[in-house]
Amino acid sequence: MYEIAKQCPSPCREEEDNGALMYLQVKNQSCLGYYLFLPPTLSSESQVMVCIHGISRNAEEQIKAFSEQAARHDFVIIAPRLRKKDFGGYQRLEKGEAGYTPVDALDMILQDVEQIFKVNTSQFSLFGYSGGAQFAHRYALFYPQRLNKLVICAAGWFTFPDPDEVFPYGLKNAPENMPDLSQTVNDFLSLPIRVLVGEYDKIKDPGLNRRKRINHQQGYHRLDRAKRWLNAIQQSCDDKQIDSDLRFITIRACGHSFENCARLGDLSQYMFTIDS
Repeated sequence: MYEIAKQCPSPCREEEDNGALMYLQVKNQSCLGYYLFLPPTLSSESQVMVCIHGISRNAEEQIKAFSEQAARHDFVIIAPRLRKKDFGGYQRLEKGEAGYTPVDALDMILQDVEQIFKVNTSQFSLFGYSGGAQFAHRYALFYPQRLNKLVICAAGWFTFPDPDEVFPYGLKNAPENMPDLSQTVNDFLSLPIRVLVGEYDKIKDPGLNRRKRINHQQGYHRLDRAKRWLNAIQQSCDDKQIDSDLRFITIRACGHSFENCARLGDLSQYMFTIDS
């Protein structure tokens, strides 16, 4: 049904009945690879979900976990693979060795999908897990007008809606060439936002940022940090009299494992409809 790009290495495959899963690379950009799922009902009306991996770079695992529900709801899934050597600080939207930011990388990948498959990528939903959840909520703060929904799971730490804290801890002094967060925060607060974390995600593992500043502001583990952040988002909505659409979901019997959260917590149920 769908042509798989020539540069697509194993483990690409084609599944005509349930959609197509493939790996692509932006032309002339060796560092911009991404996994792509196309639903069997693909058309210009298909919606788009972008999934951002954690530091394990498990983009393929994510897209496989969500493809069944994506096919059911007529969603294209785009899962960039942001290589460590090119995008070491992608969680904080930092420019990497590739010469541009992960925001620029995502824009180029979205344009690639739109040009090849004639899918409208101007608006999309955004999911991130662990380090990817850090990227996702920060991207949403800067570019809320591009998003339909934000779903984040197991973020290590957060940017709080505090105008007196400097970025990435708060909204003050955004990076050069990025939008002014004081001008975008209200649109961000109006987004449907789902925050998920495993009930046992309380371990101080090596991947968790444990700086004193973050511990003091946000708590000592991912579960506590997620709760504090969403409470701060709700308080900002209340202060600004913005109708919020926020949900906090604790995934039972799970720690910091994407495979367990996706399977036992059925993450996909929160991703493809606005009201879930």
